[in-house]
Amino acid sequence: MRNAPAIGERSATHHVAAPSAPDPLEQFVGLSVALTGFNRAELHATGMAKRHLEVMLSTLGDSLVGLLLMKWSRIANYEPYMRDVYLTLTILGDNTIGPMARNLTMLWYLGQWTQMPREWRDVHGAHTMDTNRIVSAEAYRESLVWATFRGHPQGAKAPGYGSWAVAPDAPGDQ
Repeated sequence: MRNAPAIGERSATHHVAAPSAPDPLEQFVGLSVALTGFNRAELHATGMAKRHLEVMLSTLGDSLVGLLLMKWSRIANYEPYMRDVYLTLTILGDNTIGPMARNLTMLWYLGQWTQMPREWRDVHGAHTMDTNRIVSAEAYRESLVWATFRGHPQGAKAPGYGSWAVAPDAPGDQ
């Protein structure tokens, strides 16, 4: 009977899985949780997580979005208080990725992309898709702004016939 392989010795029957690269979508959602205050389930429930990541990638490019996610990954597992401090200092306070993070927050809350500031474009260049725009009708309907005051988007997701006859729940009664 053979003994277990020594530390550092390879064995044909014992394999250690290489660490997998983090899923960019889940990194993106983690960053979005920190920026919006909504939890992962709430963000995924909008159906917009993948679409918002695609908007960021098509608007700013892989390398800049990759930089944002890489900086986030460095602080993502900190204790919440320290993570928020480092989020403010190393991401929101950064001249390159800070404006990107702020635009991501507006994208989630309003369903629209706001053109990057002129100072940012002067340094990083203008991108074809970097224009003020509503991303899609779905992004408008699923915007987080509606949930913040328990409203509904005009012309979409109406509360139902006769809903006006019943007073809304008081905050915290949900």
